[in-house]
Amino acid sequence: MKLKEILKFDVPLTKLDNILLGLTLFLGLVSVALLFFITNGTPYFILFRKQVIFLLVSIFLLLVILRIPLRIHYSLSYIYLAISFILLVLVLVQGGEVKRWIRLGFFQFQPSEFAKIAWIFALGRFLGGRINEINRLKVIVVSILFAFLLFAFVVAEPDLGTALMFPIILLGMLYAGGASYFNIFLLLSPVLSLITAFHWIAWAIYFLLFIFILYKNSKTPLLSWSFGVLNFLVGTITPFTWRRLYDYQRARILTFVNPAYDPFGAGYQLIQSKIAIGSGGLYGKGLSIKNPYELEFLPARYTDFIFSSFCERFGFIGVVILIAVFFLFLYRMGEIIGMTRHNFSRLVGFGVFTLFFSQIFINIAMTVGLAPITGLPLPFITPGGSALISYMIAVGVLIRIDLENAQK
Repeated sequence: MKLKEILKFDVPLTKLDNILLGLTLFLGLVSVALLFFITNGTPYFILFRKQVIFLLVSIFLLLVILRIPLRIHYSLSYIYLAISFILLVLVLVQGGEVKRWIRLGFFQFQPSEFAKIAWIFALGRFLGGRINEINRLKVIVVSILFAFLLFAFVVAEPDLGTALMFPIILLGMLYAGGASYFNIFLLLSPVLSLITAFHWIAWAIYFLLFIFILYKNSKTPLLSWSFGVLNFLVGTITPFTWRRLYDYQRARILTFVNPAYDPFGAGYQLIQSKIAIGSGGLYGKGLSIKNPYELEFLPARYTDFIFSSFCERFGFIGVVILIAVFFLFLYRMGEIIGMTRHNFSRLVGFGVFTLFFSQIFINIAMTVGLAPITGLPLPFITPGGSALISYMIAVGVLIRIDLENAQK
């Protein structure tokens, strides 16, 4: 197929969602510009060059995705997921302690980023065909099983941040599909049990309250009491697990609660992140900071903490503008989803929305100390080819949903 044929749309270009497309391209350009100024003159300038290439490739793939009808994704959704599982297994059989990429000569990619998109498609098809049964035990258990498998494969790489996205997407799509608040609470309950288990009185109060809620609201006894047993196991095992963690693992958790616990170790990056954000002031320091020690001020300023670098450069006003752009980006997605009536398209759209909202919120909260350091990138802004391409594919799917809404 020729390039001209690939870029030929089956609908007029005037019907494209220019708002969502424009906001996406703007965020991509912000990333490229920011990387140029914070890596120029350093050994990390290669990140800027790579990001430019990745941006061009991802835009091309977005245009390709716009040509693919949603029914094609529906038909291939389970195949997408199967391929993702195969790639995740291939990642794990490689040597080394960190196994996140598949390397093909000079080219490498991160399968877990594309697995998130595959998961959204597959879950959209599975739940979309069972909307009237979404609160049944079988539907919820199968969904949890596949989310757990994806979580387990990715956390073994290890990549906890990306792994967390699979259950988060599941919760969002169950909510969009009409799952009851009680069932969503059940899915969240093990996390609450884990948090409260660090003090036996707090956990005892939570567990008694949990049992009371089960007694009053349970309509599927087997599912409810299965989660009751799970909560009990989580609550009792957590203290023993905590004592068996490595020192550095406990330090990461403790420095989230109190960064001063290990100010020159696990808490250093977070402390420096807060200083960098505060140092930006109202207007920021500008694009050309002459301080020769600026790269030592925030060690990993060009990775998941790039938001801190943005704050340092552009200050409070720049941050307000960036967050406003993200808000408009998510708001426009919400409008498209609200106009969608087909179950598969609506669920996929909400899955994409959940993906972006979660990563934006968690990354920004992480840099200011309101969330644990999980390694989740800030969409479009944090450099990374696989992530950027997956974001552009996701946006392309949303715009395609909007196009098909307009054709009905």
